[in-house]
Amino acid sequence: MNEREPSLTVLFFTSLLMAVIGFSIMFVILLWTTPAISSPVTFTFDGEMGGGAVTGSFTYETVQNPTAFNVRGLQDNATYQLSSWNMTTPALTSWAMSLPAATFTTANSTVEFCEGKCIFGSGSQWYTNLRFTTGTTVLQLSFLLADPTPLSNPPTANEWGGFSTVASKLTTTTDSIIGVATIGGLASVPEPPTLWLFLIPTVVALLLSWAESHACGNGHRIQS
Repeated sequence: MNEREPSLTVLFFTSLLMAVIGFSIMFVILLWTTPAISSPVTFTFDGEMGGGAVTGSFTYETVQNPTAFNVRGLQDNATYQLSSWNMTTPALTSWAMSLPAATFTTANSTVEFCEGKCIFGSGSQWYTNLRFTTGTTVLQLSFLLADPTPLSNPPTANEWGGFSTVASKLTTTTDSIIGVATIGGLASVPEPPTLWLFLIPTVVALLLSWAESHACGNGHRIQS
């Protein structure tokens, strides 16, 4: 019986090594052959327009194709989809015009998520632009373009430029400017770990359990 113990140890570690190597090879193959997996990106926004606070958040998928090109008669732009959004703006009065406080959500508003030449009269400047509309209220949040492929896919979490106070504003649907931005900025919200981070330790644990039971099973057969 003692003579068999070294062979059982060798069998256990050999089985474990083969299982780990096999899993590693499969994992590498999947990484190289699986198309890019879309990852949601969520940002919060805090700013000020016309003396009132503008706050909220929005989410979109980083892997998606443009939904349209050259929107609103402008050339060299592409639009993408937001998955969800929730923005709030204050009540403002400018001259004889006024706007009530507004909340922009997926249920009561529309959004244009545009990259490129998205703003009339902006000359050669390209932007990453968000234009929320609910009723007669339009909230425009503009950021200097930092995405190297604006006409192919939306920006990653690290491809948003600085906030443009010049282009960002709160207007009516007839383009009457009620409030201009004085300050604003984005903050990314960390996403939960991806499935792989949960899957890898689980699979390794299963492999260890399998290798141990396999070795023990061989031990019982040898002893009998």
